[in-house]
Amino acid sequence: MYRVMMQCLFVVACVSLLGGCTGTNMVVSPDPASVTYVVSKKCGAIGVKEIAPDRVYPPAGNLVPGFASALEKSGVSDSVYYPSRPDDKVAVTLESKFDVAFDPNNGGNLTKSFFTGFSLFILEPVFWFNYDYTLTGTVDVMVGKNRMATLQANSSGEMSMKFLSLSEVQSLEGKTLAMAKDALYRQLLRDLSSYCNR
Repeated sequence: MYRVMMQCLFVVACVSLLGGCTGTNMVVSPDPASVTYVVSKKCGAIGVKEIAPDRVYPPAGNLVPGFASALEKSGVSDSVYYPSRPDDKVAVTLESKFDVAFDPNNGGNLTKSFFTGFSLFILEPVFWFNYDYTLTGTVDVMVGKNRMATLQANSSGEMSMKFLSLSEVQSLEGKTLAMAKDALYRQLLRDLSSYCNR
């Protein structure tokens, strides 16, 4: 009786554990949909100038063209010049610098991989592998050679997945970075709109 009961418990435990062998999760802060702004007065013609970043993560790409595109779609300006040239007739020039930091959590993820393999994948449903992204934007609002304001924004993204879902890293990373960029751009556009409406 004891042996049968232990076998039943073992089967129940295995089914419970193996029921969640795959899975992914993505969190972006702030949520892009929560960052809103109203355009009541446009800034006029805006030139976007790129400043070299301190930290680059190649899969994220160059964030300045995306910012210029988001600026153009936002309606905050009459027209957008990117890349800005000295002879462009602009009311405002935005000196834009974007940094992207990636933290693969190597130590923690390596330990999780070891225990997953060592337990012959019995512990696989317990461990989530985490990857963190931090995006930072600094935009100096220049009128002629005078700095009128400095706009700063941050966004972060975290993607988590179980061992058997690691093949989805590339597609999930693309979605996480796209949402984090959108959140970053929207914060800067909100602050730029506030500057123009002063």
